[in-house]
Amino acid sequence: MACNYYIALSDYGLGTASMVKEDNAGLKKYTQSGIDVINKSIDEYPEFADSFVLLEALNFNRWQYEQEKMQEIIAATGSADESAAKLDKNNPRLLMLNGMSSFIHRKHSAAALILQFQNLKNLLMLLRQERKLASFILTGDMILRSDTLQCHFLKEMMTVI
Repeated sequence: MACNYYIALSDYGLGTASMVKEDNAGLKKYTQSGIDVINKSIDEYPEFADSFVLLEALNFNRWQYEQEKMQEIIAATGSADESAAKLDKNNPRLLMLNGMSSFIHRKHSAAALILQFQNLKNLLMLLRQERKLASFILTGDMILRSDTLQCHFLKEMMTVI
């Protein structure tokens, strides 16, 4: 279980690095590899919520190179999100991913802003409750891409704290 999860997490990181370099071939290669490997992890240990969160994040990356498959991607991310939430609705990685997603893909509407801040509020309440906020952020114990929008999201998050 752990081995496949960490291999898939490495593929996610390599795919993200490719995205930052605007290398869609590398992004596709590592994203598909990560999806294949995380599915093996899920088959071996279907009770591990983090695997579903990683599957959701990997499927999000597909939007960069498979825009013609948007409905398939939406279904895949929704299914992974639902599975992760069933296993652990307070999973910090799930809350962070949902918060970043609502921030990055939001429309400029009141409903989207409410969703963004509700996801952020849920994450902050959980982290404060468990007294892990500093270590969560400082150790990078989250799925996080290094692009500008997500760095901006963290700055916004820190101003709310």
